[in-house]
Amino acid sequence: MQKKLVSTIILVILASSILAFSIRPASCTIVFSQNFDGETTGSTPEGWFIEDSSVISLAVDDVVYYGSSGKSARYADISATSSECETYRTFEDQHGLLEFSFAIMPKSPEYFGVYVDDCGIRDIEVDEGALIHGANIYFLPNGAMAYYDDSGFHGLRSFSVDTWYQIKMVIDVPANTYDIYIDGSMEAEGAHFKAFGQATYLNRIEFGGNTVEMPTGYIDEILLVSQEYQAPTRTVMTLTGSLDYLLQEDVKIRLDALIKDISTMAPVSNASVDVKIYYPNGSLWISDTMTEEPTGTGIYEWESVGTIHELNLEKGVYLVQAEASIDKDLPSTEILLFHIDPPTEAQTVSTAFQLYYTMAAIALIGGTILAVFLKRHRKELKTSMVKVA
Repeated sequence: MQKKLVSTIILVILASSILAFSIRPASCTIVFSQNFDGETTGSTPEGWFIEDSSVISLAVDDVVYYGSSGKSARYADISATSSECETYRTFEDQHGLLEFSFAIMPKSPEYFGVYVDDCGIRDIEVDEGALIHGANIYFLPNGAMAYYDDSGFHGLRSFSVDTWYQIKMVIDVPANTYDIYIDGSMEAEGAHFKAFGQATYLNRIEFGGNTVEMPTGYIDEILLVSQEYQAPTRTVMTLTGSLDYLLQEDVKIRLDALIKDISTMAPVSNASVDVKIYYPNGSLWISDTMTEEPTGTGIYEWESVGTIHELNLEKGVYLVQAEASIDKDLPSTEILLFHIDPPTEAQTVSTAFQLYYTMAAIALIGGTILAVFLKRHRKELKTSMVKVA
């Protein structure tokens, strides 16, 4: 009884874990991190490029920095005319979900900005050289922060010069949108890239400005984190077993999963369906794939290679977990439990002895009743014969 209770508890915990993590968290990778602290004062920050040093200055600074100590990177437009000269850092192409954070201080803003694509993070050149301008934030001459898209500037909160601000952009590259957080508060949700086409990846950060007013500012504590992109769940699954309580020793275990499109509820024939079955103690018994039978029905099947008796499975409650997905979409997950109670050889022998003793007992009782009946019948017969005589 105690062993059965422990097995049940294990399966309940396992089932809860499967349900809790049926939508898998995306894996995170730091693309790059930079705080300038270990770099030489006055030098160009590591990994950054300046197209024309006579127009733009970008140097490690140890006078102004974010936090209680360290260094930053100071940007200054030193030209007397408007220029398209850029300072930037590139990184490996990113196609999924990004989180880009940094600290920034506007000294003389004048369209001073950071882009994740045109002065921040940038994508590719399309439509005869026009750049896709991705996520961005500006410090405008009117004292407001803003972002820029195809329809122009969109104002955010106001700012003060000589003040540090912590900025975070949560960027969805496939959707071409991003959220903007300023000092931990969301200021824009679902902002759209400014684009001449659909951005498919981002690979560059730009910092500074290019106006005749010669903007100046500092940046520090830069962090770019990438998450593996997973499309939303596109399937819904109904999982069933052939028997809820498997008593027969010569029966195979069979599972059926009906897979449908979550939006149209039409059968899905191109899904990948995986099944795992766990022993009553929580350890994995088997991991396999389910096959659509017949094709076009959306019904996927799995059947054990042998009967319960042939597989010599232990008695108890088994947990089944199935996952269905299309391409790299998040899977739909379903679980069920079934009970196996196959008679063992000892149980079979015990059953035979029980049957023998039962039949013997019935025969003994029947014989006793018959003997009593015959004895009474003979006595009555003898009495009647005496009367006749």
